[in-house]
Amino acid sequence: MKMAARLIEKKKVAEKLFILKLDVKGKKVEPKAGQFFMIYPPRADKILGRPVSVFGYTKIQGKNVVEFLIKSAGGGTASILDLPEGANLRILGPLGNGFDLSQFDSKRIWLVAGGYGVAPLRFLMKELLANGKDVNLIYGAKAACDMADCQILDLPKERVFCAAECEPADFLGTSFELWEKKVEERGGGLTIACGPVGLLKSLWAGCNKNGSKLIVSLEARMGCGFGVCQSCAIPKLGGGYLRACYEGPAFDAAIVDWDRLESA
Repeated sequence: MKMAARLIEKKKVAEKLFILKLDVKGKKVEPKAGQFFMIYPPRADKILGRPVSVFGYTKIQGKNVVEFLIKSAGGGTASILDLPEGANLRILGPLGNGFDLSQFDSKRIWLVAGGYGVAPLRFLMKELLANGKDVNLIYGAKAACDMADCQILDLPKERVFCAAECEPADFLGTSFELWEKKVEERGGGLTIACGPVGLLKSLWAGCNKNGSKLIVSLEARMGCGFGVCQSCAIPKLGGGYLRACYEGPAFDAAIVDWDRLESA
């Protein structure tokens, strides 16, 4: 069911990244880390919602506030980001199956984000830290100017390691290369990742090599957001497909057919 929300804050946090805070106007919504909402552009010629992962959720002075990290990437998202604070917009959610924290029994957890794939992992990391988990975030992008800083992420600086493929950067390289370095230094554990398919496939090969488990949050184009249109099909190992919006977006990497996904 679609609902009305009010834009109470909009903030640019990187070159093309913005944080939007939406008040869902008294509706009872309690999203889990890894879930998403469909946000509908205000333009009449953009009828499909845009799937956006939840960046955070808080209750402030009686308001249910859902936070999103959005990249300006086309006419639909641009029309959403053009809205002034105080404007109303339509949303649908929370949708999808998020991360199941009861399965995270590893002593050490590595979160690996590529680009705006940091959004669901930031939400997850705050929940894991609140539960006393030993968790660190590896966050990478093409350039440092494309990344939100630790103050924006509101995470402990000593637990966030950043990589960029061009200077200036704390680590010059990819988030996968930084993950390899940190695992070698500190030891492996459960890895949870969100980002481009190339990154996820490299992590899958790396986890197979060191015998550790990988959980991924998969991004896909979506039409409906609740499993009907099947435009977000994810190839399943052994044949068939899974729906990123319905069975996912969070999946055990072992059930994904990575060869078919990359060529899809």
